[in-house]
Amino acid sequence: MTERVHMVPAQTPAIFDDNAGLLRPGAAERADMPVTLIRGAQSLEVTRQINHALAQRLPDAHEVTIGGAGHMSPVTHASETAEAIRSLVEKAEERVNLRGCH
Repeated sequence: MTERVHMVPAQTPAIFDDNAGLLRPGAAERADMPVTLIRGAQSLEVTRQINHALAQRLPDAHEVTIGGAGHMSPVTHASETAEAIRSLVEKAEERVNLRGCH
């Protein structure tokens, strides 16, 4: 992780400036895919609030809270995080199969 920390400031336009327009009214509501919003139970309260607000806007969002984890759940609770991601992938695959897409 430390060898990639220099990448964090490079994300500023995407995160703070919303250069892709993802936060404009109606953008999230048009998302046509399952979304899993993962947070650690020990994360800051603002993380829960953000995930909840996103879940209200995204049509097929599912919130997952990993008990005992903080902000770095992929590192500290890898298996639980992987299970949440695995469930998301399975849901996406089911959707693709139902649509007859390959």
